[in-house]
Amino acid sequence: MSGYVLGTVTDSSGATIPGAEIRIENNGTHVVRQAIYDESGASGHWVENSGHDPFAILGVCLLLALVSAVACLLPASHAASVDPMAALRHE
Repeated sequence: MSGYVLGTVTDSSGATIPGAEIRIENNGTHVVRQAIYDESGASGHWVENSGHDPFAILGVCLLLALVSAVACLLPASHAASVDPMAALRHE
């Protein structure tokens, strides 16, 4: 599916606004398209943005790695401190 937007950016008096920025976002996919209009305010070029923040993705990956490490190291450190013979006698 595709589409396009045509028009001129104007103020309340009808005068064009040079350098106006237009931002359109798809709420479902979070894909953002931005246009910066030229001096005449009549045309612009689109800049595509994927909608994903690389720093947020990196932060989530680091947090997941940290939680995974803690989830593995805590039981392992507890198991390493238990005497195997005492554990076998207990069962």
